[in-house]
Amino acid sequence: TLATATFGSDATAVGVLQIGWDTSAIRAHLLRAGAILLGIGTAGSIAFGLGVYLFATAALRGPLRNLLREIERLESGDYSPPLQSNAQVTEMKAIGAGIEGLRLRLDEADTLRQQNQEARDQAEAHRTSMLTTLDTTVGRIVAAAQNGDFSGRVAERFDDDSLQSLA
Repeated sequence: TLATATFGSDATAVGVLQIGWDTSAIRAHLLRAGAILLGIGTAGSIAFGLGVYLFATAALRGPLRNLLREIERLESGDYSPPLQSNAQVTEMKAIGAGIEGLRLRLDEADTLRQQNQEARDQAEAHRTSMLTTLDTTVGRIVAAAQNGDFSGRVAERFDDDSLQSLA
């Protein structure tokens, strides 16, 4: 900054006064302060984000593990009712309800499969019994026919059309 230097009552100009200073030190100090504030802001943001992440994972980890255990139980064929879920997140409750519905349907399907297997086993046993009866009766009739007695007939009635036709 330049200013005229005056002297006396009549303000006679006696020279020029130059005032100035080097601003590089101030700029360097401001840049350092800005970098420190940026670092603190970044560290704070990272810490906040990490806190939110840890809180969210802690809140979700337990219910997710419980849901995974339920799915593994269902995969192993254990369709017994699960322990009550303590999930707080609406989506977790919905998934849990879906797994419960799946468990019920799998249990019903397993019961139906067992009933069907029992019915097939009974039908097979009945058919085997009819075949044994037919075999015994036909064997007796054939033996009688070999001895000249052609009067033998199959008197039994069979539920199976093909066996009845053969009889």
